[in-house]
Amino acid sequence: MKIRNLLIGVILTPAVLLFIANCATEKEAVKAYPGEYSGLWINKDYNTIKDKAARIIYHPDGTWTAYDSEYTTVSAWRGTISITDKWKDNKGNYWYKVTTNQMGYNQFVYELWKLDKSCTKLEGVWSFGSAPGTLNSDNDSYTVYFRQDALTQVRYGI
Repeated sequence: MKIRNLLIGVILTPAVLLFIANCATEKEAVKAYPGEYSGLWINKDYNTIKDKAARIIYHPDGTWTAYDSEYTTVSAWRGTISITDKWKDNKGNYWYKVTTNQMGYNQFVYELWKLDKSCTKLEGVWSFGSAPGTLNSDNDSYTVYFRQDALTQVRYGI
């Protein structure tokens, strides 16, 4: 009887641990519909602020290009986007947890975005260490951008 119980324990314990490990894996990245956030975003107030892009283009292929002025033709920054979580709040706003990687620096930045329900205002905060937990406009990393209409996008060659 003891041998039988021991054999059951030896066989059953690893199977249970394997099952638990499979259930406790990380969340899989959520594929966001690019039309929600892709396109041309501008904040004219950032034209004169160092290290804040005045114009950002989020491309449907998961890349982004940023310019330090809305009128500049040469990008200041480029990188990739990975949406790690997405949800919709009770007001209809879209929320994203985002990881970006700036090309040339190989440094990951963790971001929290809020896209208003009309998809015309994109707010965000970022951090190097871990994903920000709240969106606070008093945070030094806070940014806000406004989606540009189709005519403006044509003017910028998008």
